[in-house]
Amino acid sequence: MPNYAIFLRGINVGGNNKVPMKDLRDTLAKVGLTEIKTYLQTGNVTCAFYGSAKDLKQKTEDALAKDFGYEAYVVVLTQKELAQSVENYPWQDTPPDTHRYVLFGTADAPLEEILDQAKPTLESTEKIALGKNCIYWQVPRGITVTSATGKLLGKPKYKSTTTMRNLNTLEKMV
Repeated sequence: MPNYAIFLRGINVGGNNKVPMKDLRDTLAKVGLTEIKTYLQTGNVTCAFYGSAKDLKQKTEDALAKDFGYEAYVVVLTQKELAQSVENYPWQDTPPDTHRYVLFGTADAPLEEILDQAKPTLESTEKIALGKNCIYWQVPRGITVTSATGKLLGKPKYKSTTTMRNLNTLEKMV
């Protein structure tokens, strides 16, 4: 049975779309997922599912919308894709006061467009690079949401196709 990573967008952040992890696991089990494990409270899941990533995405979004009453968006990766994204993080020497992020996109995410818009706005202390179905971003702590790049990555127009995760969390999921 294929193994997957599912990233839910916009749950349990700022008091919005509250989804208890036990309830999330119960919902996912109802649509046929097994070996479900959640990480943190922000919608990071690994699981087994017999079917395609596309089918898993649709079933998950439909079940979340039905059970929790919000417009759900998820990004689905195979466990292999997740491991490759972590392994390919481009900067090994990370200053101690720096966040390491990976922005994942769905098949129709405009990642190159996002990267092209972000590059001219980077602070001198930020780094950004395109990966396979993701964007890598390194940013000093304290400016993540206030930097021009952070504001760009958080735009509502990308919420249905992208989601960002800290590399530390992804390493635990692998």
